[in-house]
Amino acid sequence: MARLSLDAPADVRLLDKGLSAGEALAAFNAAHPEAGGIATFLGKVRPDEDVRVLELTHYEPLTLPGMHELADNALRRWPLDGLLVWHRIGVMHPGEAI
Repeated sequence: MARLSLDAPADVRLLDKGLSAGEALAAFNAAHPEAGGIATFLGKVRPDEDVRVLELTHYEPLTLPGMHELADNALRRWPLDGLLVWHRIGVMHPGEAI
């Protein structure tokens, strides 16, 4: 059983802490048992000897509304059962999920 609850059909979040792709997928799978397939994309900070830390900031009045707009456009364009759009902000180290 999933420990996360999701907004349906699109769950859009800005996260300032780590995320677990496994927990997100489990929650999505539980929320959408009728889905025949689940496609994912997970970005991460590249492990590069020149990168010690990556800090992502955002412009609050535009970021979350823009993410919602992208999600809404995708739901209008394709017959999706659901959608997760999560993005990290803050300080991240090489190998961490973005």
